[in-house]
Amino acid sequence: MYHTIVFDLDGTLIDNTQQILDSFIAAFDELGVNYDHNVVKSLMGMSLHEIGVQVGVPERQMEDLERLYIREISKRPAGLYHGIRELLENLKKTHTLGVVTSKLKETTEKALLHNGIEDMFSVVITSPDVSSPKPSPEGILLLCKRLNISPSKDIVYIGDRQNDMLAAKRAGIAGIAVNWGVDKWDLEDVSVCRSVEQLQALLGV
Repeated sequence: MYHTIVFDLDGTLIDNTQQILDSFIAAFDELGVNYDHNVVKSLMGMSLHEIGVQVGVPERQMEDLERLYIREISKRPAGLYHGIRELLENLKKTHTLGVVTSKLKETTEKALLHNGIEDMFSVVITSPDVSSPKPSPEGILLLCKRLNISPSKDIVYIGDRQNDMLAAKRAGIAGIAVNWGVDKWDLEDVSVCRSVEQLQALLGV
């Protein structure tokens, strides 16, 4: 069915939505930035820079935001969703695996190492690797380039946000949504998995 399976990270493999939210809130508080808690929550899944812009962090404070966020998220290590480790181990035997995430490179590496899955993926694309974040297909297309493969429906991107599915569609690959992350689904022509077991069955492992 698919020869390459690409994952989003936060809210898809790693159960860290609350930790990310708490880390941003702590960083904004220290910077003295006014914010609406519900607005910040709705921005989860965007890159740090995008979230900062949407909340109103001045460009001159973006480096401080990144520094404070990295400090705060490092205090809040998060584990994998139940069943994800076994899923990755099974898929690794027969598929090429990759990650395209809006996370920073440093926090991505720490999350992978913390969960012992750093060797599962042939290519990992993070926020600094691209100029345009999801729903731009740039990250997925870069991953394909690094794997020396052409975008096709034999490649699938799995994520918990609508932006993930839009990026997959714009890249010309398949998309599978999982609903244990943030978004509720209202996109047409998207397969939605409500459990890791259902995802495993859909992937045929």
